[in-house]
Amino acid sequence: MNQTISPANIVLHQIERTIPGTMFSCAGGCIGWAPGAAFGIKLAEPEKTVIALMGDGAFIYGCPEASLYAAWSHNAPVLLILYNNRGYGAIKSLFHRNYPLVNTGADITEPPDYAGIARACHAFGLTVKEPDEIKPALKECLSRVKEGQSAVLDVWIEPV
Repeated sequence: MNQTISPANIVLHQIERTIPGTMFSCAGGCIGWAPGAAFGIKLAEPEKTVIALMGDGAFIYGCPEASLYAAWSHNAPVLLILYNNRGYGAIKSLFHRNYPLVNTGADITEPPDYAGIARACHAFGLTVKEPDEIKPALKECLSRVKEGQSAVLDVWIEPV
């Protein structure tokens, strides 16, 4: 699942896709569809490893508590990876293009503990702030998913 907005081009150029039907995106303008969609795909394809990529804003808009709790309740583990730029980057860029505002209200200077939200819903949660932490964290999260527990990997990137 791919619901990255601000880093979408970077993501699409770094993920090799050779098998049709292995990458899904939302064709409309619906921020927050990825957590629930990942859960739905996992229910439809229980043998597959389902990974959803999204920004921190999409995670919040996606009611992650409902999706993660339902995934736990139905034994349908998924991995949610957040590109955490501490702001609603897509909204911010729209404002800056159209209005001469300094503060658009789209900054999240002190973000919620997204890994803590995961843990509150019986999922594994991990936050990484340094590039060299990403690979081991991703391996740990994938291991948890393979063992039957959903995971949230909160990866801090440069703010927009």
